[in-house]
Amino acid sequence: RLQTGLSKLSDAAVVVDSLSRDAEEKKTLLAEKQELANRAMLEITRNLELASSQKQEVKELTEKLASEAIKMEASKVQIEAKLSNIQPVLDAAKEAVGSIRSDNLAELKSLKTPPTAIRDVLAGVLSLMGFQDQSWNGMKTFLGGRGVKEQILAFDARRITPEIRARVEEILRIELFTSKKTHERHAHDLLSSSFLPLSFEMRTYLTFLLIFIASFLLATQGIQLKSEQKYTPDWKSLDSRPNPSWYDESKIGIFIHWGVFSVPSHSCKDGSAEWYWFNWKNYPNGCDAAWHNATYGPNFPYSKFAEGFTARLWNPDWWANLFKKSGAKYVVLTSKHHEGWCNFPSPQAWNWNSVDNGPGIDLAGELTKAVRKVGLKMGLYHSLYEWYHPLYIADKKNNYKTTRYVDEVLMPQLKTIVNNYSPSVVWADGEWEAKDSYWKSKEFLAWLYNESPSKEDVVINDRWGWGDRDKHGGFFTGSDRYNPSLLQTHKWENCFTIDSGSWGYNRDATLKNYLTIETILDTVVGGVAKNGNALINIGPTADGLILPIYEERLTQMGEWLSINGEGIYKSRPWIYQNDTSNSPNDPIPVKIWYTIVNNSTIYAYIMSWPLDSKVTLRYPTPRGNSGQVNLLGYDRPLDWIPGNSGIIVSLPLVPQSRIASKWAWGIKLVGFIA
Repeated sequence: RLQTGLSKLSDAAVVVDSLSRDAEEKKTLLAEKQELANRAMLEITRNLELASSQKQEVKELTEKLASEAIKMEASKVQIEAKLSNIQPVLDAAKEAVGSIRSDNLAELKSLKTPPTAIRDVLAGVLSLMGFQDQSWNGMKTFLGGRGVKEQILAFDARRITPEIRARVEEILRIELFTSKKTHERHAHDLLSSSFLPLSFEMRTYLTFLLIFIASFLLATQGIQLKSEQKYTPDWKSLDSRPNPSWYDESKIGIFIHWGVFSVPSHSCKDGSAEWYWFNWKNYPNGCDAAWHNATYGPNFPYSKFAEGFTARLWNPDWWANLFKKSGAKYVVLTSKHHEGWCNFPSPQAWNWNSVDNGPGIDLAGELTKAVRKVGLKMGLYHSLYEWYHPLYIADKKNNYKTTRYVDEVLMPQLKTIVNNYSPSVVWADGEWEAKDSYWKSKEFLAWLYNESPSKEDVVINDRWGWGDRDKHGGFFTGSDRYNPSLLQTHKWENCFTIDSGSWGYNRDATLKNYLTIETILDTVVGGVAKNGNALINIGPTADGLILPIYEERLTQMGEWLSINGEGIYKSRPWIYQNDTSNSPNDPIPVKIWYTIVNNSTIYAYIMSWPLDSKVTLRYPTPRGNSGQVNLLGYDRPLDWIPGNSGIIVSLPLVPQSRIASKWAWGIKLVGFIA
């Protein structure tokens, strides 16, 4: 029995050993399956993460495509709107051309010795359009040739693109009709009905014909549109680019000087507070240095002011709404002034920009969004030079034969603000120490016009190098507070300050330093009458507030423009820009500015109210006895009588509360010519 038991025990041990081996094999197999399962789970997790990432990319791409589609649709709407604006003019031209009788052309052909007006205008327009025969017979043959009338009548408005239209208007209205050449007076006579040898119908025909000959030739000769044309880095090419029409139509913008200089906010003798650092450092015995040493101590560095530039009370939406309320149509912010501080993130200005230091905010980006949200255009000012940048100082010592500052700092910054914010205005400054060849301005502008996201919409000023002011650029600025006394043929802009002494906020300013609303309106309206825009500057505080005095002036201007703006926005200079009205009972003459809208409605802005409530307008002449005169902001037509020269208008003898306008008054004249 023992032997049998041992035998059974041995058999059992074999079975146990076999079971143990099976269990071990199953355990190993299970471990392998677990490993495979873990790998599979890891792969699934990775695939899920990849799918999630791809889903996010697809979502972002979808949102981007949707955004682009919205932009494309908006562009389409804008194009259609522009075309719809062109169509009525074209229809009027077709109607005028269609009404031409054979005796009209006979009238033109019969002029053996043509009036200087006709010859000058036709020769000027046709030469600009490429027609070489300047003889009178050649021009008559062209105008009276077979098919000219039919070509104009069959012309499709969609071929007169907004770009072509803007170029033609600039040629006709600025280069010809408001130039200082000898044909100026004759051209004006032609467009008015005071030139007697030609019938009114004939003058109308010629006016429309000139416009649409120019448009026809521009469109049919394959002139490239500005969006298609490639500009080369030379002034001849760059200056050939027409300004986008929005700029001339806008007339008024807001300039903002805001930076680290807003912290000390000080200047002696009603000077410029934004030049505080320069004045303190370069004139150690001057009053700014004495004030700095007494206020902060002689060892207090300028860089430490950045800590005080907090913008902690800043509300960009409030700013934007105020600018909208002011009646301005565009805004220009200092992205960088001469101190080098950037109001945007810039690797080239590490720890000297509004994101790395001070407020910790992309001020340019946030204001750009707020301004565009209320429907205004946004522009950026950028100083080309920096007072104390080591690379600029080194280039200057090398007589500008090296360009490290331009290559490593300026160009990257300029392209950053254009690529990131697509500004509608690039307002350069600080150019006067070197020629544009050092700044590489022409190369930048060729890129701006050809490739940048702003290429369709952007306009530039004239501060791109020593000697460039009033010579090159989209609009001229001359010196600060540039306000020429005569009509200018080239578009210009008067950037001026409400604080008459300083661009940046100056805590030392008193009420006498701030322009009155009457002075502001006189400057704005007078500039518009002379083919200029107004860029009106304010200086906010370091914590982001716009002072009540600035708010009041801007609000007053907006109130006035809401009543009188119809003769300001989209207006053009008239034949006569200014006038004075003298009254025997009033020792102070009334200053008058003229504008014209749609080449038909004249506006006369009187900058003070005459004591006898009568104003003499020496230049408008009624086409008959049907001329109508209205005071903007008053609900009844005004009485008027012919004068020895022009007309005498009787202003309403009512309490001022009955008249909506204040400070200056606009008189609208319909049915009058020069």
